[in-house]
Amino acid sequence: SRRPARTCSHRPRFVRRQARAPAAPAAMLPTHSDVQGLLGSEEAVARSSWPKGRRLLLIAGVAGACACATAAAFGAFRAQQGLAPSWGLGDAIGLIGSPTKTVEQWLALERDGGTTIDGVRYDPKDCARAAIAVDDESPKAWVAYGRYGGGEIGGVTYDAKACYRKALALNDLHAEAWMYLGDTGGDEIAGVTYDAVACYTRAIALDGELAAAWLRLGRAGGNHFHNHLYTPAECFEKAVQFDPNLGEAWDELARLGGGSGQSAKGAAQKALASNPKLGWSWMVLAKAGGGEVHGITFTPSQAYLKALQVFSEEPVDAEGQSAAWTELGFHGGTHHGTSIYSPKECFAEALKQSTKNARAYYGLGLYIGDGTGATPVPDCMNNKECFAKATTLDPKLAPAWAAVGWSADAGETDAKKAAFEKALKADPRLPEAWDGMANVLKKPVAGPAPPPFDFDGKKWDRKACLIKSVIEDPNYWRGWQELAFLADETGEGITVGMDPQRSAVELAIKALSLAPKDVKTTPIPWCTLMGLMTGPVTVDGQEYQLAAVTAKCTEAATLPACERFQCWDLM
Repeated sequence: SRRPARTCSHRPRFVRRQARAPAAPAAMLPTHSDVQGLLGSEEAVARSSWPKGRRLLLIAGVAGACACATAAAFGAFRAQQGLAPSWGLGDAIGLIGSPTKTVEQWLALERDGGTTIDGVRYDPKDCARAAIAVDDESPKAWVAYGRYGGGEIGGVTYDAKACYRKALALNDLHAEAWMYLGDTGGDEIAGVTYDAVACYTRAIALDGELAAAWLRLGRAGGNHFHNHLYTPAECFEKAVQFDPNLGEAWDELARLGGGSGQSAKGAAQKALASNPKLGWSWMVLAKAGGGEVHGITFTPSQAYLKALQVFSEEPVDAEGQSAAWTELGFHGGTHHGTSIYSPKECFAEALKQSTKNARAYYGLGLYIGDGTGATPVPDCMNNKECFAKATTLDPKLAPAWAAVGWSADAGETDAKKAAFEKALKADPRLPEAWDGMANVLKKPVAGPAPPPFDFDGKKWDRKACLIKSVIEDPNYWRGWQELAFLADETGEGITVGMDPQRSAVELAIKALSLAPKDVKTTPIPWCTLMGLMTGPVTVDGQEYQLAAVTAKCTEAATLPACERFQCWDLM
């Protein structure tokens, strides 16, 4: 049965326990002047020679013989004295709670972010502490207090772990107490040591629908439960099954490629619909081509910028910032804050946040000769250093290996071949690696052609490598251009897949139609076409005479050259 609701004639239970043994004689009760003096000076409280029990009785009996003191009264009194009311509020909450609210009511206020009573602000931690003051045998109240790091109760300091231990001492079947104890790394309970995974598993055993525990178990790597080994992905799927609005679980699924009937993009959108402060879901959405969040459509660049903004907020995620800067660099730069950042500057910013970002070194290597000045990264002063650093940090970063091959000196044939082979082992579909290997296999001016390249149980000559490059990526214009050169050299048309055979000029036109419409890069295919055409040609529906093509070839002659190893990944 429950005790009757407290009135002004009831002494709070917590204080009654403090004063229980020995019972204080009436002569020990403070007078009105005692109250004035003690509450009027924090120093007086600190240096008071009164026994602790008497000081507790003093504060619990601030109303004297005439009325019931509340936490708000303490705060108001302190404010009148020109002192911070938080001292009186916190002290009062810790000692007497509130005679007008139940544990459940205080915890509801805690979940709602706190409240204001009679002009005094109770933050969530104040509410949790007040709940303990109302009933110090409430496991829920101790769990709530632990979530805010704990604090002092009745002269005893409880950290978060101690709060959860206290809750479990009162009720060892409290699932949330087990879950939060896992967040502290676990502990020994009733003579048994539980690590974090064991705590999360115990929480799920007690409440199989506790979505937050499934989320934590997934982040901890999963575990055996009911004769089944739950993988992280299965744990996250359980979490969204029991709480479809748990954005953090959808965020984890998005980063794993999707789940629970959603693609990676769909999972990211669900995560962001629940919580737009999930930076990695913005990254996933951007990588998937962008999409709609809360009725607004974001392009990839806009989504990456949103990710950067989220990662820059407290708590700052340096790894996330580095990743976002890197992708903004590959998307042509960005406008952030009051500054405009070029691609090279984006990669430099990425490396300020993390020097372990291989992809940022690779990107910086692509742009290091763009004519905009030196890079501020000391171990990436030229393209070769940048690419070498990238492959050292991530030996499976295929584009960086391809870049190593393209940036090697002309006579370093073996080094080029080794780099392209490593690129293809890391990613057998990388078109620039196939194009690079074709370049290695090109017949020299004098002497025989190099032997075919052995890969994946087959032998690949130059023609086969070039065809493979455009089959893997039909929009890879440099592969089409190299096929045009090859067709011109052999005097034979070339067939790609099920397409009809194309002549050298037709292959050059195909390359030109796919090349970016940027004057800094398109002179290459225009010049190729100029050297092959024998009459008028039609490009993108427009007819060009030789003079017009020649003009296109030469119009960028005064601009900085775009070297091949810098250009191929950007087009």
